Amino acid sequence: MTTPTGVATEPEPSDGGGIELSARPWRPGKAIEAPLLLARGHVRAEWIDPNGHMGLSSYAAAMMEAGKHWLEYLGLGYANVGNTERSSFALHWQMTLERELLVGAQIAFHCQLLD
Repeated sequence: MTTPTGVATEPEPSDGGGIELSARPWRPGKAIEAPLLLARGHVRAEWIDPNGHMGLSSYAAAMMEAGKHWLEYLGLGYANVGNTERSSFALHWQMTLERELLVGAQIAFHCQLLD
């Protein structure tokens, strides 16, 4: 499960926004912190809808970007597809929007692997 959370703040001057991987790559045999702070960043200006806050499709795009980081973290990212000729897909995906985010707001993605 990947959940975005955010608090409206000004972005760092050198940060153009977007999502960057925060967690170090997982190694087999090592426990995964739960929930894991996987990625963080700032809300991009192009993610803002005409109402002045992050639109639903932008939440989905940001979560997809964080999902790619999740697969990379587990060693199952796109680079792995060429090596193993295996891939993954989303069987079920659910989003819950808890608050509106504005341009420049901090956004973080926490993941937890459920058994």
